[in-house]
Amino acid sequence: MDSIITFPAAINANFNSNRRCYQYRLIVYNAKFSKSLFNKKERAKLTQKDGKFYLTKDFYGNLLNPQPEHQTTFMSVSKIFSKDQNYSDLRKDKKSNTLKIKINLNPYEWNLNKLDIFLESKEERDLAEKLIELGYVVQPVTFNDKDKFIHACADLILYDKTNKIPIEITTTAPSKTEALSGANSPHGHQWNKVSGRITPLVVYSLKNNLKSFMIANKKWEKYPHVKYLINDLINMNCHVLLSDFADNWSNEIAGKMNQLLINEK
Repeated sequence: MDSIITFPAAINANFNSNRRCYQYRLIVYNAKFSKSLFNKKERAKLTQKDGKFYLTKDFYGNLLNPQPEHQTTFMSVSKIFSKDQNYSDLRKDKKSNTLKIKINLNPYEWNLNKLDIFLESKEERDLAEKLIELGYVVQPVTFNDKDKFIHACADLILYDKTNKIPIEITTTAPSKTEALSGANSPHGHQWNKVSGRITPLVVYSLKNNLKSFMIANKKWEKYPHVKYLINDLINMNCHVLLSDFADNWSNEIAGKMNQLLINEK
């Protein structure tokens, strides 16, 4: 199972009035996967095993329809369900025609890299790679994660034994052009873009008695209100680490995070 990677996906149902049955399609949400299939006529099959969904290449399977502009890939999967099956039996949300799932696949079979699951930003991928090198299990936060609070407050989840440690990354910097208008002040809109992301992390840390991490732009360190806040947040188990996001930044930040996690043990 070490070779398996997981992408967020969904099964969507539409009722065909002519055939009097539901027609189903798989939607895979991953830009790299979609781009790798562009202009190729790949066929695949979707299977279920032990409650999990797997996508494998199959010469006799259904044609994959990549749409890189939307970072998605579509495929008909009606064959895996009976024609007369009522889709409501599959739905978790009775108000929706879409069942959110996670799709498992072998990256080597599809010419992918394990790190291709981290696609929201280069910063997320870089930091995840360094943390994985340090021996941590790290996953991206996706839209269909069951823990909706985690989804609201983090880009990445670091698993420290059984604990979930949320990590939020923002490169937002102080405004140069609007500095005199107060954009970077404690109540300014530019700082609010950053501080607004800190609040859910603080709530998570206090509620679960666990660490949380915010990686923010180092250009904020010259502002007194930011320095005071960062120091106070440590007492709430929320750690704001500042970075210039230049070469080797992820190695430095991963090292600091590792040290903080080690010191807690």
